Amino acid sequence: MRSVNVRNIAVLIYLKYFLFYVYLMFKNGDYTLIKINEIKSTGDLFYYCWLFFSLPTIMSIIFVPAVLLVFKYSRSYYFFVAILGILGLEYLLYTYLASQLNPFNGLFILVISIVLGFLFFYKNIKKSFSANSLRNDS
Repeated sequence: MRSVNVRNIAVLIYLKYFLFYVYLMFKNGDYTLIKINEIKSTGDLFYYCWLFFSLPTIMSIIFVPAVLLVFKYSRSYYFFVAILGILGLEYLLYTYLASQLNPFNGLFILVISIVLGFLFFYKNIKKSFSANSLRNDS
């Protein structure tokens, strides 16, 4: 179990985008971004870093505080509604910023988010849906 803190949430976001970029590489059959031997200058290095890290950094700045606040909710109903809100906002931001032509990429990001979220924070999520918190919702 990972504790819910800024570092672990940021690692989840960067890992999610790394897995998504690998998926896109195989889907499109385009492996040019992993050809490290083609980096000839600092400009090339900056370009690769910009491509790989700009979107996860923006999403981390936006969503790390939101996810931290969500895990402070002790009641399962509010936790569930807040997570759905964050996922919906993430989908809208991703499709607007990076994938306006293919909204299915945003859906795939959401699937990765849900899977990694459960893998990283399963016990914390389970605690939010414990018998005590469910009794408190009514």
